[in-house]
Amino acid sequence: MKNIVVRGLFLVMGSLLLGVGVGLGIAGGQEVDALGTIWEGMSLTFGWSLGSANLIFNLILLVVLLFVDIKQVHVGTLLSPVIAGAATNYTLALVETPESFVMQIILSAFGVLVISTGVGVYTASELGKSAYDGITFAMSARLKVELYKVRFVNDLILLVLGYLMGGTIGLVTLVAMLYVGVVVQRVNSWSTRTIEQLSEKPAWKAD
Repeated sequence: MKNIVVRGLFLVMGSLLLGVGVGLGIAGGQEVDALGTIWEGMSLTFGWSLGSANLIFNLILLVVLLFVDIKQVHVGTLLSPVIAGAATNYTLALVETPESFVMQIILSAFGVLVISTGVGVYTASELGKSAYDGITFAMSARLKVELYKVRFVNDLILLVLGYLMGGTIGLVTLVAMLYVGVVVQRVNSWSTRTIEQLSEKPAWKAD
């Protein structure tokens, strides 16, 4: 029981951080990640809204994930986006876009850092991952390649595809590709260890 509570807390905390990071990135007014580029490219190519492009893209990846590694799909696959979405809306209501271009870059870059931290925390809960994160973790495990390397390659592929479809690539997007995977991997490792420690039976209760 204690284990599931701890994991649930990490799922919620990570999702909240993820949502706040997205809000900060949007408030920064700069393109922040490869996903945004592919959504924009799909929107321009097929005439969909950004919201529809986001939904269709994630549904396609979810189907792929079900075949690649269904164990990555759990309650968090549905719950995390809901929590993150609420946190994003709340953040956008509080934070305004800076007038200074330099401050926009800084805010957007910080937003990506918070997003990466949130992903590392919520994925450690092992209560389900988003389609994109699930595929990244599944590929890392199957190919026996470090997570940050898989994330970098996946982001690069999305960035190129999005650009070819007319999507925008911002300065923050290019810089973020260099550290997003590293932050996710390190925070995920730390969070996993912390969950295990918090879930352990206290010594005074040991048999």
